[in-house]
Amino acid sequence: LGMQNNLTFTGTESANGLQCKSIAKLYLPGALCERRLCRGGTPHAFSQLAPDLPRTVQTIVVTGSVNNRADAADLPPASRVSRKPMRYPNHTFACTAVFICIHSALVKAESLPLWEAGAGVAAISFPDYRGAAHRRNYLLPVPVFIYRGDVFQIDREKMRGLLFKSERAEIDVSINGSVPIRSDGNSAREGMPDLDPSLEIGPSLNVALAEFGHSKLALRLPLRAVIASDFRSIHNAGVLTNPNLNLDVKAFQGWRLGLVAGALFADGRYHDHFYGVAPVYAKPGRPAYRAPGGYSGAQFIVAISRRFAPIWVAGFVKYDVINRAAFESSPLVERRSNLSVGLAATWVFAQSGTRVERNE
Repeated sequence: LGMQNNLTFTGTESANGLQCKSIAKLYLPGALCERRLCRGGTPHAFSQLAPDLPRTVQTIVVTGSVNNRADAADLPPASRVSRKPMRYPNHTFACTAVFICIHSALVKAESLPLWEAGAGVAAISFPDYRGAAHRRNYLLPVPVFIYRGDVFQIDREKMRGLLFKSERAEIDVSINGSVPIRSDGNSAREGMPDLDPSLEIGPSLNVALAEFGHSKLALRLPLRAVIASDFRSIHNAGVLTNPNLNLDVKAFQGWRLGLVAGALFADGRYHDHFYGVAPVYAKPGRPAYRAPGGYSGAQFIVAISRRFAPIWVAGFVKYDVINRAAFESSPLVERRSNLSVGLAATWVFAQSGTRVERNE
């Protein structure tokens, strides 16, 4: 096309095609082409404009003509070079603008603040560890900080650093962890040391499998190293992976639904951190046990959330199954399944004036 400066376009998508709301501008050598893409309605559907392209990416070709002499004066001086303009009948200039548009099946990017800060409260109930009979209930303050950078990102789920991204796949560095667990109140761990909090960090390959309507299905393949600490010393607590399918749905009236299903695998050090019994802590009914590595069970999560201006509410239910897990015979395993639930409400009281385009 020989574009020199820029191209701007604003529009929205619909089931029938592109609802044009703005103007496309092309700065070309010798002339300015400025043409409204459509007049009061929906133009041709994507499939009519470019039927041979895949569904995920379509091309819209818009052609218009303007008076060359009238519009050339609007060009920046650097663009008015000593070139003879292209001449068509009636001194017109033909402009062809090619727009690469994402099909309506894709999730559209939103204009969001670069960062947001807030606070709230969460009520959570979960077992001491997967397979434990003893539960803990917490009412906790929840600080909120969201950062939507190009590489480093923080949201309500996790922190991550984006290493690679293509149309269908990305690799990021994600960070998760676990809270400290006291042994008092847990009859299976009576007399044993408390469980140290842990930090999990490692790469994750995320692959977009399908996008349909307002839904997005992805495969996530995280691999994390685990470090545990009592804040006086640090020790290696093993390696784990949790391949899972993640379905995100934009539901009714602004509600968002997330469904996760996957298996867990870990090495012996990680399993031993939670399920091992050292000989010194063995007693009748709780023999010494060294946990092997391997399959850790399955996990299913349902989460729902919605934002009401500065207020954000969310809830989740997680169901863990450890049947046939490598550590199933540990004397610390009392249940073959567990249920965890949580509710949270937060208020965002500060945000950046800088906006970024992100899919959320």
